[in-house]
Amino acid sequence: MVTKTIRISLMIGVFLFLVLPPQVSVGQDDWWNETWSSRQELLLGSLAAEKNVAYQPVDITVHFESLCWAKNETDNSVRVICQSTQGDVELESQLYDLT
Repeated sequence: MVTKTIRISLMIGVFLFLVLPPQVSVGQDDWWNETWSSRQELLLGSLAAEKNVAYQPVDITVHFESLCWAKNETDNSVRVICQSTQGDVELESQLYDLT
């Protein structure tokens, strides 16, 4: 009797797994444009939580994993996106020391 119950439970579980689509969150990737050549995640950690940096410029050194291009400080291939529960926002950014 117990074996039959386990077998039925497994069959129901497999059936539900095959019938119901898996819950996949695409919220993290819906901002990504497939024509862009690469992306790199920057984790700001405690820097983002500090109140004294709110609305202030922050210098961050980034060593790019993939090549990016830049004609100058304003015409370049770098975009900075902030992902949050309120939505994704492109942030102002500026490149300098392009060597």
